[in-house]
Amino acid sequence: MKKANTTQIERRRSSLPYADSTLGPMIEIPDIGNFKKDKGNRAKQHFTSRAIELQRMYDELVDEIQINKLLFEVEYKFIPVVGKTYFLYHRGYEDTMFLSIIPPNEWDFEFIGAFRFCSNDIWEKVDICV
Repeated sequence: MKKANTTQIERRRSSLPYADSTLGPMIEIPDIGNFKKDKGNRAKQHFTSRAIELQRMYDELVDEIQINKLLFEVEYKFIPVVGKTYFLYHRGYEDTMFLSIIPPNEWDFEFIGAFRFCSNDIWEKVDICV
């Protein structure tokens, strides 16, 4: 009976991931301080860059909202067609803005910008050469 216990103990000892006596190899404890510092800095950089990207996306969204709010409030006397570009002007003598189908090279009012009406009922800014 004693032999069975000794064999079981020997099997358990041989499966240990470390030495179980002073004659075994020395256990070296890794320097995790540098690991934590390095990986922590990399994680911080990751989250910082994501936060910057989210801030940029938020700013773009706010701009889109302001443009759409403006374009749904300005004066125009037509129903916009999806995919067509329209032109926003400032009427100086009344200090108002209006949307027109007439391009800026054919008009004397102060040109503000060009906008396309999209299929999702959103206005998007269009870059054009004036």
